[in-house]
Amino acid sequence: MESSNFNLKREYIRAILYFMVSIFAFILILSPLDMSAQQSGGSSNIEQLQSEIRDRNDRIAELEKEIAKYELQVQETGAEANTLQSVINRLNAERLKLLTEIKSTEAKLGAVSLTIEEIGVEIFNTEEKINTSSEVLAKTIKDMNKMESISFIERVLTEGSLSEVLDSVETLENFQRSVQDHAKNLQELRLTLISKRQLNEKNRENLVSLREKISDQKEITEANKREKAALLEATKSEEENYRRELERRQEIKEAFEQELFELESQLNFEVDPGRLPDPGTKIFTALLPDMAIESCYTGVTKATNCVTQYFGNTPFAKSGAYSGQGHNGIDFRASRGTELYAPADGIIEGTGNTSVAKGCYSYGKWILINHGNGVSTAYGHLDLVKVSQGQSVKRGDLIGYTGSTGYSTGPHLHISVFASQGVKVMKLGDIPGRRTTPCSPVAIPVADLQAYLNPLDYF
Repeated sequence: MESSNFNLKREYIRAILYFMVSIFAFILILSPLDMSAQQSGGSSNIEQLQSEIRDRNDRIAELEKEIAKYELQVQETGAEANTLQSVINRLNAERLKLLTEIKSTEAKLGAVSLTIEEIGVEIFNTEEKINTSSEVLAKTIKDMNKMESISFIERVLTEGSLSEVLDSVETLENFQRSVQDHAKNLQELRLTLISKRQLNEKNRENLVSLREKISDQKEITEANKREKAALLEATKSEEENYRRELERRQEIKEAFEQELFELESQLNFEVDPGRLPDPGTKIFTALLPDMAIESCYTGVTKATNCVTQYFGNTPFAKSGAYSGQGHNGIDFRASRGTELYAPADGIIEGTGNTSVAKGCYSYGKWILINHGNGVSTAYGHLDLVKVSQGQSVKRGDLIGYTGSTGYSTGPHLHISVFASQGVKVMKLGDIPGRRTTPCSPVAIPVADLQAYLNPLDYF
């Protein structure tokens, strides 16, 4: 009898010890020490990746300072007297800025790639912990069920003391609570894994965007190079030749503006003011980074992209600019290659490039968006257009990059706002009775004069 009791107690103790070892192993796997104990290689990789990411971010910060320096140079040279040398200086400063922006984007691309790799290691480690923890948890529950079996308890009650039975019951209750806690921890690990996978998916999308941006920036840099080469070719590097070329373009541009004004004066598009948002309704958000609806020349704003020319009969317009008809939009300072975003949802009504027609000094590369609320917006002098006719855009979508195409004495963004009923994309050469001009082969947004709206009413 005593031998039988001894064997039962030994079996019981062995089961308790085995169960405690299982719980200890389970706790160890879920503990923070597990990452260094079982995934030392993974931790080492993560630390190295984090160090490389910090180095990339430091490099990005340095490059951003360089970009700001070149941006200031672009502004300063742009404010100089309009001479051939000042334009060359501006183009050179632009090129340095664009090349530095490419380096910055490449550094950001590298940092995102390293972040994806870092999160990939973390995902692997988390998956390993989940798999191992699930196995141990299942085995532990199985062992606990074995200890709770009626036949085993009956044998203990038959052969063991009451204190031993009470101790075993308390031990089992503690084990049950521990299993519940660690099962909850396991669920949290699974949620963490889902979050990391979602984060990496966003990083991969960002990676694609950055690669495309590098391609765009290189294309814009080439546009800068072509503009400089064309300027030197046209002027033979002579200031007097530049002055004559400038005067020639100014004459052609003024003739086009007068022709467009006469055409738009004769249009009779039906415009119902009742279908327009109330003036003062801010339906549009910022379409340029660091943008302010304030003059660049008052000293009030420190924003990089501020207003250089307002809408309507401004002092500049009254001085003879725009053929004395008033400015049909707002001009923003915006250095070459500045990202342009849709200010609201809409449909691309049209895009074009007046510069494809030799001698047509107009909008250059342009975009027209119908926002579906009675108002449309047009953007001119772009270096790169990133949308196409019929495409839907959302507020904040990248639609292009600012530049200096068409008739422009320097990089800027022109914005016109229209009553949608009163604006259409038309090829000037297709209008009956119109004389042939250099701009006849190209299409541009054409509006009834009453369809032009003050952009300040809606930004």
